Amino acid sequence: IMRRRRWLSQEAVARKLRARQPHVARVERPSHDPRLSSVLSHAAAVRCHVLLVPDELLAQVARVVATGPLPGS
Repeated sequence: IMRRRRWLSQEAVARKLRARQPHVARVERPSHDPRLSSVLSHAAAVRCHVLLVPDELLAQVARVVATGPLPGS
């Protein structure tokens, strides 16, 4: 989703990852179960971060995300 929101092609992401386009296509398939290291690499390639949220904080984090950017961000 973020790759498309940033108007990046699979080929462009593949170049950033020093991989081939079919690798990016495979990782994007819903049936693919990538390693966490691959998820982190792909997130960095599209200028995003991966955030792990403890269950007990999920509702609070969801509220912060729903309200938009924090002041000064």
